[in-house]
Amino acid sequence: MTHLLLVPTHGPTPPELSLESLLYWAWPPVVTIALAVISLLWVRAIRQVAREHPGNPYPRRRTVSFAAALVLLLLALQSGIERYDTTLFSMHMIQHLILLFPVPILLLQAGPVTLLLRVASPRWRPRILRVLKSRAVGVISHPLVGWTLLVAVMWGTHLSTLFEAALENPLIHDLEHSLYLGTALLFWAPIFSVDPIRHRLRGAGALVYLIAQMPQNSFLGVAIMWSTTPLYPHYVTLQRAWGPSPLEDQQLAGAIMWLVGDVLFLAAIFVVLAALAKSEDRPESRYDEAQTAAAIAEIRRREVLLAERERSESVSVAIDPVCGMEVTIAPDALTTSIEVAGLAVAGQADRHRGALDVSAPGQERFYFCGRGCLLDFQDDPAPFLDAGYQPSGM
Repeated sequence: MTHLLLVPTHGPTPPELSLESLLYWAWPPVVTIALAVISLLWVRAIRQVAREHPGNPYPRRRTVSFAAALVLLLLALQSGIERYDTTLFSMHMIQHLILLFPVPILLLQAGPVTLLLRVASPRWRPRILRVLKSRAVGVISHPLVGWTLLVAVMWGTHLSTLFEAALENPLIHDLEHSLYLGTALLFWAPIFSVDPIRHRLRGAGALVYLIAQMPQNSFLGVAIMWSTTPLYPHYVTLQRAWGPSPLEDQQLAGAIMWLVGDVLFLAAIFVVLAALAKSEDRPESRYDEAQTAAAIAEIRRREVLLAERERSESVSVAIDPVCGMEVTIAPDALTTSIEVAGLAVAGQADRHRGALDVSAPGQERFYFCGRGCLLDFQDDPAPFLDAGYQPSGM
């Protein structure tokens, strides 16, 4: 089987598909080595978080998501899929769908930027946040930019000479893969990222965003499937002695893009619908009518306290209780409220410079730099409110 491991990507035509041929692994294993290094850095980072904050380690589900993304990347770029991507257009299409759908979504769910912020030193953390809050990042990460770029990349690569050039040139092929993955990350980030991002889509906005993108995938797949001539000379000149003809293989690739791509879009839409239904199914307030009078009086008292506190301290920023970063207090800030009586130590809210939640009696509101810190806090706020806890940024 050793000879199977030495066939280069753009070299001789590989043998007919078989179980043995699918066990191929690219050589030299550049991507494998790169992802192994990234994995080691990730493990080092989560161990640092666990060491510095033993009561609040990095969520295991995010590490699982990150590991799954790397496994799929290896499958797409190093396995038998990679070996046959320049021989079979259908295999090439499977590779692209892996890079466009599950890999970027899993990476975004892993929250790599949140992990970076948690392990960064107090010197570097503000610099990273300045980059994240910069105008350039704000423009690039805007949903309209991600949506438009995905359409442009999909149609521009498949219906231009770029696709043919990628089939003939390994470097252009690698750049094409990077383009697909990068564009997909920008497209999916407003919906699935748990990191601090400026533009986030939820509910109806997310549904419109996805539903509007789905037809272009269908139309492109149908256009490829119903083409009466091969679109890429590379596959014709290979003159394979096995498998489907170039035109039949192209029709299969178009069908895969259309049907599998639409199924993956529908899966994302169902995830958004499930999240929307869950948000609407939250339990109602536990305060009944008998408590209304006392609650209103308490609200008024806290409003007075809040006004006095703002006058004395001029609070315009709050401290993220997870990472210790300053967060501008604004209507669109990421916040959550908890029972004041549930604080581990009296005065912890003041230490984090939270704000009294006048809309809910007996509660304290906390502000967060990003969704990752918010989710960590909501999972278990107690460790962050413990008297001995100190965010790494403080």
